Amino acid sequence: MALSVAECCAAVSDVGASSEESLGQGQVSKVKNNLRKLHNNLGHPSTRSPKKLLKNANASETALCFFGRADRIELRHLTAACQTTLPAVPNHFHDFNHRIGWDVKTLPGWKLNQKAKCLNIVDFASSYQVVLPFYERERSELIKQLYLKGWQQWAGVPVEVLVDPAQTNTAESVCAQLEIASRVVTTAAEAHNQLGKVEKHGHLFETVLVKMLDQVPPKNQEEYEQCIIQTMNAKNDLLNNKGMSPCQRVFGRNPRVPPNLVQESPCPVAATSPLHDANAARAYDIRTQARIALAQSQDDISLKTALAARPRAERDFLAGDYVHTGDLRSTKKVKEW
Repeated sequence: MALSVAECCAAVSDVGASSEESLGQGQVSKVKNNLRKLHNNLGHPSTRSPKKLLKNANASETALCFFGRADRIELRHLTAACQTTLPAVPNHFHDFNHRIGWDVKTLPGWKLNQKAKCLNIVDFASSYQVVLPFYERERSELIKQLYLKGWQQWAGVPVEVLVDPAQTNTAESVCAQLEIASRVVTTAAEAHNQLGKVEKHGHLFETVLVKMLDQVPPKNQEEYEQCIIQTMNAKNDLLNNKGMSPCQRVFGRNPRVPPNLVQESPCPVAATSPLHDANAARAYDIRTQARIALAQSQDDISLKTALAARPRAERDFLAGDYVHTGDLRSTKKVKEW
């Protein structure tokens, strides 16, 4: 990638009808190439979706106008050759609570330079996530109690539990409790795919929480735990995969929020309570900022992924062209149409 997301947005923000000459042809060409790559890797969407991504990436109005001018960026199909994709492990689990993984995640606290530890539990099939904060020294008995009360009490016993080889996870008290009805899978130490899905969702949770704490700084431990709960609820409600959120995969529907005016049969009392009660207004702000932070984080990830992805190889075929295809299942590996 020629420019990063921030450099691309900063460079495009300075490009106008009269400033292309001052930037130089080389820099303008790099900006156009990055925007063209973004447009292609997003699947040639309308100008509305990329504008939303650039807006959440703090691009200026000039950048948004520049992207909307299709004649200036000259959006065309890229014809670069396809590269070999990186090896990936497909998800073989389709039932909720078949395999879960956990690790201890360090998150920013409610005080300056404070760190708080949380037990991060993720289901591999539905991506349902539970984050349980604790303020004691990390011990195997504490991890076991958090798992029993925070997951097994309501979700039941999983078939497999994936953990890293930390001493608190491999202690006899934890393994004895898990091996009663579950199979414990321990990842290799320092492996490149050590916890994969669990660490990825933990990083997204931290990104959303940091954005949220900047907007609504908690005043005490109670409000901090409320921020964690609302961040967890927003992620499980709004993070859709194949048209379904984690809550819909687990419970069959998203939880009902009484003050939400866009759902069916909203509650007028709950919707107007923030206007008269300071505590209700604070809780409403925390819930709203959690959902806004999740949307901004998702747009930022989509923008970076689209700019870093390999270009799509596309070609316009005309009538009369010869097309050669390969079929490994047949004895004749090359067929001519």
